[in-house]
Amino acid sequence: MSNKKEEKVRIMRIQPDAVVFFTTFFVLGVFFTSYCRPGNEWIFGGISLFLFGTSFFTKNNKVAAALLYATAFFSAAFYGNLRLIPEVNEREIKHLIDSEGVLKGKFTGGFRHLKSGGISFLIENSEYRGAISFAEKTKERAKIPGKIRCHFKTGEELDLLPENYYKIEGKFASEYGSKYPCFIADKVENTFENSYIWGVAGKIREKIKESLSRALPKKYEGIIVGFVLGDTSLISLEDKKLYRETGISHLLAISGQHIMIILLLATSFLSLLRIPPVSRIIIISIGLSFYALITVGSPSVWRALIMYIAAALALHFELFPSPLRPVSLAALTILLYNPNYINDVAFILSFSAVIGIVILAGPINIVLQKLRLPEIITRYFSVSFAANLGTIPLCMYIFGTFSSASIIVNPLILWAFAYIIPLSFFISIVSLIKMSWAIYMAPTLTLVLEGVMRVVEYGASIPEQFIYVGNIPAFVIAGIYCAFLGFAVFMNKMQILDAIRSGRIKQPKPTLIDINDATFYTEKPIEYDSFVYNGEDMPSLQPPARMFYPLKNQDYINQLDGILVKCRRPSVKDLPSEVYTELPLSQLRIENQNIYYLLLSLDKNVLLSDSERVLQSQILIMALVGSEFLARIVSHLNPPPVLSDMKIEHAVKDKNLAIVLISDYVLSSSLLTRTKDRDLMMLISGLQNMFSRGYNQFERITGNADLLETVNLHFVLRHDMFVWCKKFIDFDLETKKMKSRKLRPEI
Repeated sequence: MSNKKEEKVRIMRIQPDAVVFFTTFFVLGVFFTSYCRPGNEWIFGGISLFLFGTSFFTKNNKVAAALLYATAFFSAAFYGNLRLIPEVNEREIKHLIDSEGVLKGKFTGGFRHLKSGGISFLIENSEYRGAISFAEKTKERAKIPGKIRCHFKTGEELDLLPENYYKIEGKFASEYGSKYPCFIADKVENTFENSYIWGVAGKIREKIKESLSRALPKKYEGIIVGFVLGDTSLISLEDKKLYRETGISHLLAISGQHIMIILLLATSFLSLLRIPPVSRIIIISIGLSFYALITVGSPSVWRALIMYIAAALALHFELFPSPLRPVSLAALTILLYNPNYINDVAFILSFSAVIGIVILAGPINIVLQKLRLPEIITRYFSVSFAANLGTIPLCMYIFGTFSSASIIVNPLILWAFAYIIPLSFFISIVSLIKMSWAIYMAPTLTLVLEGVMRVVEYGASIPEQFIYVGNIPAFVIAGIYCAFLGFAVFMNKMQILDAIRSGRIKQPKPTLIDINDATFYTEKPIEYDSFVYNGEDMPSLQPPARMFYPLKNQDYINQLDGILVKCRRPSVKDLPSEVYTELPLSQLRIENQNIYYLLLSLDKNVLLSDSERVLQSQILIMALVGSEFLARIVSHLNPPPVLSDMKIEHAVKDKNLAIVLISDYVLSSSLLTRTKDRDLMMLISGLQNMFSRGYNQFERITGNADLLETVNLHFVLRHDMFVWCKKFIDFDLETKKMKSRKLRPEI
């Protein structure tokens, strides 16, 4: 036998997100279908039904999950075979080669600038009409549903708008090795037809475009119309070339950034009107849907809209927070609506930018923090750089160009959009009411645009910043993305190891268990008592012996977390008018407004009928007050605390319990000694007392105390916490107002 000490390996299990995996396999299935010949849909459908049925008869969860993911793949193949537009190869239109005529089709957004100075672009759903043969008195007609690659020698003169139809004069030609049929274009003309813009939406779009053109100087009317409506037809060819070579053309396409700015404005406005959370979600969703209709209907708009709905509902119903889940749901919904978007350039670039932000923003932020820059700057630049890195490789592959200036220019001008976009929309609305008002407001907008254009022109003047890279192989692009992913994994691993070494994350003490001659580390199981709650077993909270400080006891926190996760969410009622003055609702953070509405539904009758609701209500009120405290205290401490000052001692699933734990840590840490304001110190002392009373409530709830007395004490504490929260908000606002007066005494 070997005398070597047996190596002990700690196994970490990461629970996969089923929604993300399902969407991934669905996307792969649609990709697979695009390379298959039509007519196999029923084969794929039969396979998917067989796999789905088999998943019900397996007892192994991993095998069942694998069967469901395979079902997603073959279901996508089935659906794609039914809906995907079949591609046409050169052999099928052999009789049209060298014939001259007019081709009419929809521009998909895929184009490539050629080193020779021309441009090639893709159109689909085409109709071809050949020239009249005087000998036979006939005219060739053909419908070509797939994509056709058009080559235009003087691409600088083109003004291509996605989702618009174009009439192209030229002839079909044979091109060796091309995936799509080739059409040599002599003349390209926009027919100004768009499949999305019609009816009332189309009329409103034209009215806004006309009003902006009248209100703004001619130099900037095109770019503002592009910002608001995604219509670049008023922008000069010189400016378009400038935007393209500096990599900011994407700002002229309606995207998630526009939706985010509109969303924040709408949310703030509806919050001031005290619109309940669910009603806000419905109103904003309808408004954003209508806005998407008056633009070009780009997939990036629908992606942002679906992501908002998914994130808003997850926040409201306190579902599992996952940054990739809203992205996955958006991709799945769009592909279910139209699987042909799988090859759409706007669809691909939009999702690559978002996924780049989700995966790379954190690691890039870690690197930038090593430069000792303020955290607000590192976060801003990390998001911008991450979005650029997510799209640059694909832009090189699709367009055949690379703009180094985009890495510099984009971060420098993106901040201005928080001002440009809202003011542009406001001028659009005002111009529909009274043109003179819009004209008076226009100079404030053009002044910022002048500064933006100076930055863009500076970026364009960088020598050799716009490079033609030609046809880069797909495996090279895949390798670049693999390198990005490896970088993210490496930086995340380093961050975790650094946190463990510094003590910010405490490693639980493992227990050694031998199974089948293999040695594993596993967590010590927590023993629960059980009781039946609404027909299902739930862990019963038993306070540990001599529990003087419950939020420092790991077993107690685990039990508490188990109950809160399984405790059903209370129904939300309308806000009664008599409680409007209890808290300044319009000044609360959005998520805290949701908590406030939940607390209103947990009235005395509900708590007396269910003791577990008292525990849930106690966590909610402490989470609301703690969240407002954490969000506002940072600006009052000198120096402001950063993430590295925090020590994550407990991992929990319930979001509100996590907020309470973080608040408890800050209240008992030395971070609060960074202020010398006597009034603030008194307020902090008051909150510490509130939390101490909250801990006593935990012991009463879990110690079988009289329920009526416990509920009465809870409502007294709830009222006192509301009063404290209102005082703290007033103090925060007044302090900020005084600082503003010192900076600008004339106000």
